[in-house]
Amino acid sequence: MSRDFTYKTALWIFFITLILYMIIIQGIFVKTDILANSAQSIKYLIHILLQIFLLLPPFLYVKLHHKSTKLFFRYRKVGKLNIGYLLLISLLLFLVLLAFDYLFFMIGLKKVIVVHDMLLSKNWNVVLLIISSLIVTPIVEEAFFRGFLFRIMLKRKYSPLLTIMFSSFLFSLAHMNVSSIFQIFLAGIILAYIAYFFHSIIPGIIIHSIFNTLALVENNVPRIRESFIYGSPAIPILFLLVGGILLILGMLGLRNKLHIQHKEKGGLVYEK
Repeated sequence: MSRDFTYKTALWIFFITLILYMIIIQGIFVKTDILANSAQSIKYLIHILLQIFLLLPPFLYVKLHHKSTKLFFRYRKVGKLNIGYLLLISLLLFLVLLAFDYLFFMIGLKKVIVVHDMLLSKNWNVVLLIISSLIVTPIVEEAFFRGFLFRIMLKRKYSPLLTIMFSSFLFSLAHMNVSSIFQIFLAGIILAYIAYFFHSIIPGIIIHSIFNTLALVENNVPRIRESFIYGSPAIPILFLLVGGILLILGMLGLRNKLHIQHKEKGGLVYEK
């Protein structure tokens, strides 16, 4: 193994990659005039390539230093996944964040609740959208934020709480969506919490993919949105309260079923 591998350098690789990624996203997707006349399929293909680009530098860095990608990106096997709990958490997380969207829209803090990147202009584009949103994005973002960054911070003896909060902050920042930054940050905390207790990003990938699937359906079936917006204002509040309570109970129940023993040193908890 190479002796010049340092976690400090790896952290710099992470930040440089993240900044470059944000600049490219800012130039291509936020400034819509650049791709205004491009076909939707071209936009999806570019998005897939940008997602892969996000993971490529840290992946090459780890490989060139002859380190285990399985260890650094934390995609180790987790045994028998409790699919029921993961499905429940995915659904409840989606309902809670959707309720926040509707509430913010109703009180004027959010002007648009439709994710235009998930609106299909042609039905055959659904194949590229599925590859991008349901496969590539969950894998890349979980490996980058809850895998590589998690490994660096925990190995450098940062506390689990700081690791969860900081990775969630960067996760929300990378999406560059001011109107939804709170919801993205909250989702990041949930995914980071699960990634920490599972010692793996695999459950997070599953939840992330299910969440994006539900978001895809909600964006392309206007009746769902209209029933919330033009229905009783109490509906989003009810979804938020009930969904939030059940989400917390589901996460605590999942944690209790895992029985994962973390290695403790000096009063702090680290990965094995």
